[in-house]
Amino acid sequence: MTACARFGIPGPVYVGARLGYLFTDDDQSDSELILLPEVGASLGKIDVNLDYQVLNDINYMNLRVVYYIIGG
Repeated sequence: MTACARFGIPGPVYVGARLGYLFTDDDQSDSELILLPEVGASLGKIDVNLDYQVLNDINYMNLRVVYYIIGG
């Protein structure tokens, strides 16, 4: 569960951050606060996003590529 804020800079590039909770077990009884700074680019119907988890002991990088069928 996260909330996101994005800020466009000139051109297709944007920067932002997601803040939320990461459930660390199957029954969702244990959770941790996460902060993920992100950078991305929207190129027509394709969006490419890279973010990195910076809080706590859970460190990971996420690359997401999206093709919008509707909108974009």
